[in-house]
Amino acid sequence: MEQLQARTCGDCKKEIQFHEFLRDNPTIDYERGCDLFDSQIITVYCTECFLKRPEKPYKTNRRYYYQKPFKKRDHQSIFK
Repeated sequence: MEQLQARTCGDCKKEIQFHEFLRDNPTIDYERGCDLFDSQIITVYCTECFLKRPEKPYKTNRRYYYQKPFKKRDHQSIFK
């Protein structure tokens, strides 16, 4: 098991260890966690800063976002 160097939070500059990152993200397995934590493209945030981010880290489900009524269709048979 390799030891990854600690990263700093993108906002508060708090030091984040790899085992803390994995503990706070239980849906990520070890290998995927190594790839994400080691990537310079990904900005790592501590839990407090991540929850305070101004943009939402997830998308609103579009099916429920648009509350348009369904169109009524003619139920005439195409077979005669």
